[in-house]
Amino acid sequence: MISGHHFNHHTNIYYYFSGYIGLAVAFYYLGHEGLVKAAIIAGFVMILQNVLAVAVLQFYSRDAGSRTSPAATLGSAMTNPVILSALAGIIYSLLGLPMPVILDRSLTILKGMALPMALLVIGASLSFEKIRLVFASMVMTSVLKLLVMPAIGSADYFCRAWVIFSIETGF
Repeated sequence: MISGHHFNHHTNIYYYFSGYIGLAVAFYYLGHEGLVKAAIIAGFVMILQNVLAVAVLQFYSRDAGSRTSPAATLGSAMTNPVILSALAGIIYSLLGLPMPVILDRSLTILKGMALPMALLVIGASLSFEKIRLVFASMVMTSVLKLLVMPAIGSADYFCRAWVIFSIETGF
């Protein structure tokens, strides 16, 4: 079983990559269009992650005799300000309401520095002492994310391509 310290380290790596570094990569590699698509996906994923995090925390923090209903867990997650702000943004976007000019201009100024600032904050928060403590699990996570997961995805792709090729050619 993974300890709380190591679990926290692995989840932090995931959140940093998907939330900050992933959006920066999408912007600098795919441009504005890629950033827009990644941000839309990130909004929905963030809501799901937070709901699941609250559910897991409530499950493991409850007393042995008490039970928390799924509705209470969902209600507790939906009071999270991060989730509320993401839902408000999604609803505002779906309604197609125009952005007030002053807010649009203010956000235009801020958006140019948001991703670089997030990367600077992540870099500044690195602690080589903490990295040394979890180096083995960090290497394992990196190998899984950089080698094993792409290998599984590639194998899946080639298997599907072979099936389609076999069906089309009658091979």
